[in-house]
Amino acid sequence: MNSLSWLIYAGDLLEKAATFIAVIGIGSIVGAGVMMAWCFMSADFRKIDLRYPLGEDTKVISEDIAGKYRLAKVAGIAGVCIALLAGSISVVIPSKSTVYMIAASEMGEKVVTTPEAKEMLGDLREVIAKQIKKLKDDK
Repeated sequence: MNSLSWLIYAGDLLEKAATFIAVIGIGSIVGAGVMMAWCFMSADFRKIDLRYPLGEDTKVISEDIAGKYRLAKVAGIAGVCIALLAGSISVVIPSKSTVYMIAASEMGEKVVTTPEAKEMLGDLREVIAKQIKKLKDDK
């Protein structure tokens, strides 16, 4: 495979990678939201006996609630960080058409730099100059 083949392959591959990374970013936000909702809904605030705030049962329950709060906080921060990272990566990945344009540019550069192409471009330049002169004379 030559470099042009690799660029065409990369164009197809990068498009799929960008979609996959976007799904990961969206999934991380949704997952963090679900985890946070579960943490807050599963913490049973009703079990805390406010009449005896220093009782053993209250201490165990409040530690459970504090642990779930920490878990929800970590899930939220992790979800946002993963989403930001995935978004940043998906912005940097070029589109399929951009990679194809790069491939065409690479191929065009190789064609133009051959000795035959340079000779043809010189001849083409002369023909264009003659045609422009002819157009000026006709006016």
